[in-house]
Amino acid sequence: MKKVKTLLSALFLLSSIFTYAQGVGINNDGSAPDPSAILDVKSATQGMLVPRMTSAQRLAISTPANSLLIYDTNTQSFWFYSNSAWQELKSSTSAPASEISDIDGNTKVTVDEGNDNIIRFYSGDAINETIIISNNRIEPKGFNTIIGDSAATQTSENGTVAIGYHALISSLGGANTAIGMLAMENDANGSFNTAIGYYALTGNTNGSANTAVGVNSNGYYWSNGSENTSIGGYSLGLNYLGNKNTAVGNISLYCNSTGSKNTALGHSSMYSNRGGYENTSLGYLSMYSNTSGARNCVFGTQALHDNKSAHYNVAIGYNSAYSDTSGSYNVSIGSWSLENNINGHSNVAIGVRAASQGGGQHNIVAIGDSALFNNNQSGNVAVGSKVLYSNTTGGANTAIGHQALQNSTGNDNTAVGRWALHNLTSGNGNTVIGDNGWPYGTTTYSNYTGLGYYVGSGVADPSNRVEIGNTSVLWIGGQVGWSTYSDQRIKKNIRQDVPGLDFVMKLKPVTYNLDIHQQNRMANSEKETKDWPGKYDIEQKRMTGFLAQEVAEAAQQSDYEFSGVDIPENEDELYSLRYAEFVVPLVKAVQELAEENQEQQVVIEKLLERIEKLENK
Repeated sequence: MKKVKTLLSALFLLSSIFTYAQGVGINNDGSAPDPSAILDVKSATQGMLVPRMTSAQRLAISTPANSLLIYDTNTQSFWFYSNSAWQELKSSTSAPASEISDIDGNTKVTVDEGNDNIIRFYSGDAINETIIISNNRIEPKGFNTIIGDSAATQTSENGTVAIGYHALISSLGGANTAIGMLAMENDANGSFNTAIGYYALTGNTNGSANTAVGVNSNGYYWSNGSENTSIGGYSLGLNYLGNKNTAVGNISLYCNSTGSKNTALGHSSMYSNRGGYENTSLGYLSMYSNTSGARNCVFGTQALHDNKSAHYNVAIGYNSAYSDTSGSYNVSIGSWSLENNINGHSNVAIGVRAASQGGGQHNIVAIGDSALFNNNQSGNVAVGSKVLYSNTTGGANTAIGHQALQNSTGNDNTAVGRWALHNLTSGNGNTVIGDNGWPYGTTTYSNYTGLGYYVGSGVADPSNRVEIGNTSVLWIGGQVGWSTYSDQRIKKNIRQDVPGLDFVMKLKPVTYNLDIHQQNRMANSEKETKDWPGKYDIEQKRMTGFLAQEVAEAAQQSDYEFSGVDIPENEDELYSLRYAEFVVPLVKAVQELAEENQEQQVVIEKLLERIEKLENK
């Protein structure tokens, strides 16, 4: 009280106090206080001191009134109380602030400490910095990075990165990275997961080592799968327990629930897969419908599109094996190869449109553009462009060569060579080896065998025939002669009625030159237009033999059914002879001559005896 009185006495001595109805004025010039002020202090040589105290003392003031003013010696600034908080007074021309802090100074942001051009964030402890920002980089000072409303609120493990609303909100696992709104929202104990995108891995609960990039990627409903990789919107979207899957592309492997070890690359690739496993599918809509098929390998847009349960297929190319639903063990390489196969198995189709139209064939091999294009039967082998192209019902055929057996619908045929058996439409058991080898007199025949370049006769019915070489062949042979089955046990109606001298004496041996131009014209051969060196050399060779028509006439005159001459069914076909069979009537003729000789010898001997007797008389 004594100090107060002393202070008041000093004020009265140093200045004059003037009291007016409108207020109080303190000055040394006797002027009246301003009408608007309750207290007007004026001086040109002195200032007014307000209370000075530390920050702690300021904060200890009980129920401060609004506009209460003090000077804080810690911050070295004026503070006033307003709206339940202390506010610092700063000059607009003062130096830029290097720190923003809370009241007690232990939560703050600082800039440029020691001229290091770094922004530091301190939270709860003024000594340890938690985040620093430098050169466009955010670096957590601890082991976790968490940005977003309610992100990673349960996380206590290190190595967590959660950026986005509710990202990793429930996770207790560690080393997870979740970036995006609701990314890994339901994770409970999963670890080592990476989720980037809205709702990415949001359904994961306990799965670990998953990678999901894209909207709703990888089990956005509920999932416990592990070691999955999904890149693309809704990829592996419904995955539940599947493990070790890789899905790249929007809605790839979308419906997968328990399938594992699948690889799907491409928009909608393996979209419908549920339990299928160990499949590899690359391409837009490839293996789209697969549900349980396993261990298929697919590459190409819509390849194996309709497959549901088939296993062990290889499909490479646009629409390759498109319609296959349950056929297994197929290999199709080439656009549209095995396109319409539905349930056929164990097929091989290599080439554009190879075996494209068949629906249920098995055990076929089609190699070449459009080989077995229309085939719907099993057991065929076609190698070459358009080989067995028109075959629809024929089975067990083998054709190798461009357009070989192109038009056939028969069974058990073998054609090797370009255009071999090209004209055959129906017929079974034919075999041709040679370029352009086919009988050109008809399109329907069976059990025909032809060997050689351009082999093929012009007979009306080449069935049950064997031809070696074309019309230009000069020599056919081997080390030994041709053998014919002649076992008595396979012969019946045996008669010794072969004419000998009677038939032989009617034969007319001749020499001649072949006219193969005429031969080909008579057969209306399409092959006549094809030439090659030496084609007509045979016409220059002088031949020895018989004329088949004369042999037939001689046999008729002798009332002999001679099997050594073939008489055609019409005038456009050619006669032919089997010279080996002439041996039989020749043997008979020799036997007849021998018998005559024996009879004559008996007569001669008797005549000699008579002559001798006459001479001895």
